[in-house]
Amino acid sequence: MSDEKSNRVSDEKSDKVYVDAELIADTRDSEQKLGFRNVAPAERRMLFQAGETYVELLIPPEGSMNFDGGWLFGQFIRHSDEVKGRYEPPIYAVLQGTSGLTGAAKMTDEGEFAVPFQETGDFCLTLEPRTGPTVRLSFSH
Repeated sequence: MSDEKSNRVSDEKSDKVYVDAELIADTRDSEQKLGFRNVAPAERRMLFQAGETYVELLIPPEGSMNFDGGWLFGQFIRHSDEVKGRYEPPIYAVLQGTSGLTGAAKMTDEGEFAVPFQETGDFCLTLEPRTGPTVRLSFSH
């Protein structure tokens, strides 16, 4: 079952409801549109919208991640008490890459998280609250 207006999808096998986030801003796209060349690699920032919430991601520059570990930093932004009430803590950020689970972390009360991030490719990040819809977003690095 799917509701196009809110990007909500119900999983018929469980009671989980998913909200698919949409990418609304990406610094990589901005750099390409402006024609930046020969500039030192900068961190990549991405902003996703999922209904009345936002997810901001900060990705280290390509080539800066090493085998000792890199991190994907982010924040789950819920602007009002009403929206915050729909996502009961604890909320976990779970990152999966093409080779499987990359990492998971519990969010702070402010919605901040840091997840181990060591590879490139396609990723799915899910924000899983104790109760309320699971927000999921996809991106490539």
